[in-house]
Amino acid sequence: MVEPRIRAVGRIVETAFPKIKESWWEKILCWFGKLKYRFNAPTVQGEIGASEVWAKIKAFSPSCVIYLADEKYKLATKTDIQIALMKDLTNMMQYQTCYLDCDDFSFRLMGAFNDKKWGAFAFGIGWSNVHAFNCFIDDKKQFYIVEPQTDEIILYEKTKDMYHPLQFVIM
Repeated sequence: MVEPRIRAVGRIVETAFPKIKESWWEKILCWFGKLKYRFNAPTVQGEIGASEVWAKIKAFSPSCVIYLADEKYKLATKTDIQIALMKDLTNMMQYQTCYLDCDDFSFRLMGAFNDKKWGAFAFGIGWSNVHAFNCFIDDKKQFYIVEPQTDEIILYEKTKDMYHPLQFVIM
């Protein structure tokens, strides 16, 4: 279903490009600044306290420095995160060494998730010795990594190399 604020523009795009899926023309409009897209609010699937977030991260990396800004966080499903990532354009940015690299991608994606609909959810930024990325805890209380350059979601237990050891997390 097309949202009312983009329905008129959608008809023009659908007429000109009938085979383009709705999400693609929304991205095209966002890319050219014609549509300021915000993620739909996810359904809250529960909460998690800061002490539980802390313990979960420390279980993977005891020496990790953790900064948690809130006493508790709302939980969304992994599917809700995937849907939001499909609508976000961070992964479409052009990588530039030193100027638009992994930390810039992770900060940009964190900013996209830090609006009034998503701000209370357990979504943050993580750093290893060599890489910056995003992370979240889902409704099943699983800790995931989001690679902001590709939108890939990986269960932290299954990550390798550049995601280890986890050095710093902020939520």
